[in-house]
Amino acid sequence: MKPPLRHYASLCLIVLLLLGACATSPPAGRVPAADHHVHLRSEIAAQALPRVQLARGYARHELSQGYQDADALIQQLDRYGIHQAAILSLGYMYAIPEVAFDNEYDKVRRENDFTAEQAARHPDRLVAFCGVSPLAEYALEEIRRCATLNVVGIKMHMANSAVDLSRDSHFQALHDATALAAELELSLLIHLRTRGHRYDSEWVQRFVDETLPLTRHVTVQLAHMGGGGGMDGPTSRATRVLAAAVDSHPKLYFDLSGAFFREKDVWDGGRTALRLRQNRQAVAEAIQRLGPERVLFGSDWDSLEYDDTLAPLNRLRSLIGDEALARIHGNRAPYFQQAGRHTPD
Repeated sequence: MKPPLRHYASLCLIVLLLLGACATSPPAGRVPAADHHVHLRSEIAAQALPRVQLARGYARHELSQGYQDADALIQQLDRYGIHQAAILSLGYMYAIPEVAFDNEYDKVRRENDFTAEQAARHPDRLVAFCGVSPLAEYALEEIRRCATLNVVGIKMHMANSAVDLSRDSHFQALHDATALAAELELSLLIHLRTRGHRYDSEWVQRFVDETLPLTRHVTVQLAHMGGGGGMDGPTSRATRVLAAAVDSHPKLYFDLSGAFFREKDVWDGGRTALRLRQNRQAVAEAIQRLGPERVLFGSDWDSLEYDDTLAPLNRLRSLIGDEALARIHGNRAPYFQQAGRHTPD
């Protein structure tokens, strides 16, 4: 005896509902409390970023495109169940030496203002960092101005800004910008790795010895686990130097943005799976070296998708243990408690 047609209709409805749930639900696994490394794009940045990426060697199909505001970010956070995020202004990119932007400092100010305004639209969810190149002649002026905005910190990017830490003048510029931000009680988020494959541990040691002690009272977050993405030999060696500074700096943190390779990044015939496992092992060792209590979730959205970081992070359970993984997901940088402190009267 065949079941009534209405049973088929009910079954089809259930299937469609399940498919709809699968299409909108995040992947299984723990969810971090906060994303400590995301970027938005003003209309000016949406036009400028492809120029910067081409100058830095990106292929055309990899170029970021389009305006991205806080509402788009909030939709992503809600989809994955993440409560808060730190927005890092792209203001520093207008100082990239390969691209001569007209009215450079005006663009920097406008990008930083845009980021601060976007965070203010969702004050319970978002905090903002200004973006400044330490080598720019206006760097200290802009840091002082940012202290009057609705931001919690300053983001600096050594590779994008073509900083060469082996040059005393460049190191001094980073030192001075860091010292001023700390004096103004602004947190610091630093992409410390310089350009190319050379990333000298001696430079990192000098940063630890001479510059980091100025910042003990503010949060310092090193992007990409102290590297520039991935976890190669120089970055792993840098984490050894940085691990020695953890005990003396109570607010030193490291974010996971870009630390995990994606399959398309390391496609290597039959060795792809091996290289992905080696990358996860290197990240796990760095976490154990630095301490899971100092490691923050960061996605680098929208340069990367959330699955690019969340999925491989949850796969680390077998390497770092359930307790360490839970700690990383629950970590939240102190600057989330500082929101509004630098808002003008």
